Amino acid sequence: HEAGEKRIHGRSHRVMKVLGLTGRAGAGKNEVAAILQKLGTTVIDVDGLGHQLLEQDSAVKERVALAFPAVWDAGSQRIERSQLGDLVFGHPDKLLLLNQIMHPPLRLRVQQSLDALRQQAGAALVLIHAALLQELQFKPLCDKVWTVDSDTPTVIKRLKAKGLSM
Repeated sequence: HEAGEKRIHGRSHRVMKVLGLTGRAGAGKNEVAAILQKLGTTVIDVDGLGHQLLEQDSAVKERVALAFPAVWDAGSQRIERSQLGDLVFGHPDKLLLLNQIMHPPLRLRVQQSLDALRQQAGAALVLIHAALLQELQFKPLCDKVWTVDSDTPTVIKRLKAKGLSM
C-alpha cells in the first residue's frame, strides 16, 4: 500500500494527517498556508471561520452585539469588525469576553470540518491555520504543529502593509 494509507479488513484507507500552523502576527503564516494549499493541502482558515461566524451565525452576532453594543450596526444588522478589533485589542478584559463568545463555536466548526473531511476520506493533509492554536485548544487535534516566525523588521513591514501599527 502507498504511504499515508493503512489497510483495514484488506482494504486500503487513506490516513488523514492534521497539521497545526501558528505564529505571531506578521510572521508569514498566510504565505506558508498558501504554499501548502497550492501543494494540495486542505486548509481550515480559523480566522476566516471567525469572520463567517460574525457575519452568518445569529447567536454569535447577538452575543457580540449585547457584549459590545458600540460595534453593532442596526441598519445593516452587522458587527463592524474593524470597530470590534479597535475596541478589544489592548484591553485584556474585553478581549477575554470576546474570546469566551467566539472560541466555543470556532472549536465546534473546526471539529465539524475535520469530521467531514475524515468521512470523505479525500484529504491526506489538513492544515488548521490559527494564530491562536493553543488558546483555541486545537493542539490535541494536530499530529504536528508548525510555528512560523520571522525577524522583527519583516514582521513590522508585513503589519504595516496590512495597515496595522506596532
